Amino acid sequence: SQRYQHVEVLVTLIHRCIQTREWERALRGFSLLLRVPDVDIKLCYDMGLEILLHTEKEKAIEYLSRLIVAFPPLTHGTILRMEGHQTPRAEVFVRILTVHRIHQGRFHEAVDALDQWLLVPPFRDDRQLWQLYVAICKELEDQARQADDAAGRVKWKSK
Repeated sequence: SQRYQHVEVLVTLIHRCIQTREWERALRGFSLLLRVPDVDIKLCYDMGLEILLHTEKEKAIEYLSRLIVAFPPLTHGTILRMEGHQTPRAEVFVRILTVHRIHQGRFHEAVDALDQWLLVPPFRDDRQLWQLYVAICKELEDQARQADDAAGRVKWKSK
């Protein structure tokens, strides 16, 4: 149909804008794409995230938070398949959001969010989230130790 052809052209233009780093134009194109009734955001969420990371980083966090709510976690190990690809789930978006916060140096915000997510299934069984949690805690410990050393306060010494 004509609508499908228009969507294909729009997606091609967005990809071209991303390749040439025309982030504002890519953002306008992506916002148009989101308004098309038959477009499934699950198939192009990564494109929107890439654009937001280069234009409006704060909105990228809001975008990921909305995706977590929009695509709830699957239970009982059920994995939906769509056109041969795994459908994105909340677990994936929580990981991406956590990594994004780490890259921004927002360790306290990341660990606070993980404190809540890791209490409930299926997040509490997600090894990657636990690995991120441990890495963040270690980084926060290192930062606290460096601050203590800089202030001349040594709380304990290893033997």
